[in-house]
Amino acid sequence: MRFPLTAPTIPVKIVSSVYKDSVPSLFYPGSPKKTYILPRNIAAIQAISDGQGHTRMGTILQLPEGTQVDVCGDGFNDRTVKVSCQSGFYFIFLEDVEAAVPVSARTQAAAG
Repeated sequence: MRFPLTAPTIPVKIVSSVYKDSVPSLFYPGSPKKTYILPRNIAAIQAISDGQGHTRMGTILQLPEGTQVDVCGDGFNDRTVKVSCQSGFYFIFLEDVEAAVPVSARTQAAAG
C-alpha cells in the first residue's frame, strides 16, 4: 500500500483535558506555561492551524533529547497534550511529558 506524499487535511477536534484533583495539571488558560526538557527522543505530530480556528495534524517526527518544550494546550485525545517548541506546535504523549524534567527542577538541581 502506498501513501500519498501530502497529508490530507483532517480537522482535529480537541477532546481531552488533563485533570488532577479537578484542576488541569499541565495546562490552564492564562496560567504560566510549564516548560520541560525531554530526556530522550520522542515522537511528535505537528499541529497545524488553518487560520480559521481549526487545527489539523501534520507530519510525524521526532523531537530530539534535550529539547525544551512548553505545554500550551490540550491534545487531540486523552493521552496527548499540545506543546510549543522552536516556534512550532506539536502533539506529544502525556507519558513522554511525565518522564520529562521540568525546567524549574533542573535549574534548582544545577544551583544546589
